[in-house]
Amino acid sequence: ETVWDSNSGWAKGTGLNSTLQSWMWKRGAGFDAIAYTGTGSYNDVPHSLGKKPEMVWVKRRDTGSTPWLVSHKGLNGGTNYMHYYATLNTNDAETDGSGQGNKKFNTSSDHTATTIAIGNDSGWTNASGGTFLCMAFASVDGISKVGYYTGTASTQTITTGFQPRMMFLKNTTDDGYYWQMVDTTRGWTSSSNKRMYFNDPRAQDDNNIIGEPLSTGFTITGTNTGWNKNGSNYIYYAHA
Repeated sequence: ETVWDSNSGWAKGTGLNSTLQSWMWKRGAGFDAIAYTGTGSYNDVPHSLGKKPEMVWVKRRDTGSTPWLVSHKGLNGGTNYMHYYATLNTNDAETDGSGQGNKKFNTSSDHTATTIAIGNDSGWTNASGGTFLCMAFASVDGISKVGYYTGTASTQTITTGFQPRMMFLKNTTDDGYYWQMVDTTRGWTSSSNKRMYFNDPRAQDDNNIIGEPLSTGFTITGTNTGWNKNGSNYIYYAHA
């Protein structure tokens, strides 16, 4: 039996054990969770970050047929990123939504320190009367970093300004590559990267090395298309 409402975590009960792990965020300077109702037209959704969101996740709650949509400042290599979106629950590359009649995010505007710029999409992000969950992330000095980089097929150092304990990333250029997560609790070192995947139910594996955490960032190594193909673009989020 599991009780899902717990003030000391997300659940408690006899069915829980040490093989379960959570990554949880407190609402504050670097994270906010917002519920909103769709309008069917361009919609500026208020948030409480106090700064411009650099990554936004949106999921429609009243139907199970829509994906998790992602806005990230690193989409399209950081150029016109509001024109693009990714999907959290697939291994698809980013999509250019600027030519679509129903835009997922507002391609004529931008997120701000007070609002999230939702497009006029009639299904996935802004269906009239639909109910939506929105999660907004921002970088906080010494705590979190929303960033992006270009693969080089050789070892490179990504600077965050702190030593991360958790990081996830996504190849946004090439189809077929998973959202991959590593953390220091399960194993993120130069000899073992116990990777998990947002969009795949498989158990963790450590058959490839993404890199390792450093005092002011992390390394990306190898030539794997999942994280370091020469010329491909990658988005990431790291947390201390």
